[in-house]
Amino acid sequence: MAPEKQQYLRPGAFFDFDKTILATDSQGKEAEDLWKKSWEQGNYWLFLKMAWFAFFWCTLYEWGLIGGETINHVYIFLVYREIRLKDLEENGRLLYSDVLRALLHDEMLLTMKDHHEKGHAVIVVSATPVHLLQPFVDEFREIVDAMSATRIEVGVSGLPRKGVICIGNQKAVAQRRFAEELGLNLATSFAYTDHHHDLEFLESVKHKIVVNPTPQLEIIAKKREWKILRLQSHKVRKT
Repeated sequence: MAPEKQQYLRPGAFFDFDKTILATDSQGKEAEDLWKKSWEQGNYWLFLKMAWFAFFWCTLYEWGLIGGETINHVYIFLVYREIRLKDLEENGRLLYSDVLRALLHDEMLLTMKDHHEKGHAVIVVSATPVHLLQPFVDEFREIVDAMSATRIEVGVSGLPRKGVICIGNQKAVAQRRFAEELGLNLATSFAYTDHHHDLEFLESVKHKIVVNPTPQLEIIAKKREWKILRLQSHKVRKT
């Protein structure tokens, strides 16, 4: 698009979800919930698979031996393939109302509202699976214009088969898609995230805001003089 036309397009405000809008990792909370329920319901095979995931695969991830996309694919393969998507969606709604909703950062919700009132397109772009992010988007549909999240593909059995992970450069791909679909100018847009995996997501826009950054992202943000927001974990949404 020609520069003279771009200047008339509105900005977008792109937000990561986990540890940015939300004070925790939504999929981690889901794993805790499913692990507990698998034991209570006598699904010991799923219980053991989740234990294996937590103690082996999560350790590899924490040590930096595997990346975010890999661990997401492993989680889908080990856990989601044991549960029908409609049951994951129902459990996601309950988890949001019972646990996640109280862990939303008030400050980030106010920031999203401020962007909306300024006429910016408010978009959530997250590796969080759709069934965990959708309840949040439904509640705040008056200010959230669109979302891009990890999509779970379902086989003929109704069980999840694989996932299309929205992580790393896929977030930047989503930004460009929304810019085309919604008429946005990335050169005047904003991006909020906590993770160093989202560098391309941040670099795609003019205004880069890192929220409670990982140590790796904090080093980069300070070097490049990006804005850093430090949110208190206890300053979350009052229910």
